[in-house]
Amino acid sequence: MSTVRISKSHTDDSAVVAVPGSKSVANRALMIAALTNGSSTISYLPNGDDTEAMLNALVELGVSIEHLNDDTVIVTGPVQPSIECEVNAQLAGTTSRFLLAKCCLSDV
Repeated sequence: MSTVRISKSHTDDSAVVAVPGSKSVANRALMIAALTNGSSTISYLPNGDDTEAMLNALVELGVSIEHLNDDTVIVTGPVQPSIECEVNAQLAGTTSRFLLAKCCLSDV
């Protein structure tokens, strides 16, 4: 067995690491915001297909989504759809499960 010796750095190194957000947590936050009265600001949304599917689906269901920047939105709910609509959850499992529950709460 070989031994590897690791020495302490003599410099004052530091770093900032941005960890990508969780699509699962993001979809939960978006759905909760869509079910509440009033507006909710959600920041640090991950950029990905699942998050985009949820945002698009909520708009189709009548929820107001305002994009403030690349990772921050204002969600205003609960707006119920006034007509029947078709919503595409794409391949996002979390999105489809949450949308099913949301649609069951609708009067349509």
